[in-house]
Amino acid sequence: MDYEYHPFRNLQLSQDDERGKKGTLVDFDTDKLNFDLNHPVEIEVQPSYDGSVNLILNDDKNIPRLINSRFSVRENGTYEIVDRIGENDTNVYGSDTLDKDSSLYLQYGFNPIVSYEGFVSGKLPVGQYCFYFTYCDKDDNESDYIAETGVIPVFIGEDGDAISMDGGIKNQESNKGIKLKLSNLKDVYNYLKVTYVRYFADNK
Repeated sequence: MDYEYHPFRNLQLSQDDERGKKGTLVDFDTDKLNFDLNHPVEIEVQPSYDGSVNLILNDDKNIPRLINSRFSVRENGTYEIVDRIGENDTNVYGSDTLDKDSSLYLQYGFNPIVSYEGFVSGKLPVGQYCFYFTYCDKDDNESDYIAETGVIPVFIGEDGDAISMDGGIKNQESNKGIKLKLSNLKDVYNYLKVTYVRYFADNK
């Protein structure tokens, strides 16, 4: 297999040089990782979902990095070059965007806008809710929180009708759901992950 292809041939040239023309994939051989002898590199090897291998690199100096092999060993001495086109090419690394492409934590240039659009029919328990959003790629790597809603009260009764409104206790069902809208999204990541915190009054 080594005579045909080998792992980590996934550094994409940003301009022509002695290794090839702009856009050519070459061996992952670069000085832009900024490693030095005073900061030993710890390497953790992890299998990826597509049969390739991830290397997690950390030297306590630079950003933690994830670099994928773009190579998967198959049965009977065969192999596959794992192509993730359509998924932000998470196993190809630009020579001029190396920090962003190889960062263990996803980086993004702008924050989405989250809008509260009222209640819908649902089964949420009563309480005070706050929703948080992160970007996530196919390898399940997450960004920092990119947006949050602030506190949204969920109660029993009709919205705007003070007489019918009741804050409820513990896990009382409100018969409500919450409708949110996200805009200004960056479409190069595979998923959005949603988490929430709920505060509620106990029986006592």
